[in-house]
Amino acid sequence: MKRKILFLAVFLLIIATLPWLLMQRGGNGFLPLTPDRGTESTASTRQTFYKWQDASGQWHFGEQVPEGVQAVAINVDTAANIIQSVKAPAPAAEPTTAVISKETLNDNAPPAPLPGVPFTVNPTEIPQLLEKTKQLQQQMGQRQQQIDAVR
Repeated sequence: MKRKILFLAVFLLIIATLPWLLMQRGGNGFLPLTPDRGTESTASTRQTFYKWQDASGQWHFGEQVPEGVQAVAINVDTAANIIQSVKAPAPAAEPTTAVISKETLNDNAPPAPLPGVPFTVNPTEIPQLLEKTKQLQQQMGQRQQQIDAVR
């Protein structure tokens, strides 16, 4: 038992003094707390590329622009890790509403989507989805009754 305690004490002493032993010259520790200087924006991390469109409408990108071509400069900073956010569309001045009749829902052709409302389900399938939902609710109720009966 004494050997285990002695071993544990020596082990803890080594762990406690390890950062001090690994100090670099100048007082900096093994893992410096200063920010990494390799990720700062400098003249060497900034680059300019150009994009232009040829006569057939195809876009080209490069560091050199051919003569007689009007190009757009694109400035890139390789040290930056920034992605430009996508701007949300401005809300409509007045909310738009649309009336969907039963005749429209019974057509085989999917109706045109309402303005500003993305559909993840074909509107003609909504009655079938509602029926399946009711069946699932009944099934879950039956299973809950079976579980309660077992308790």
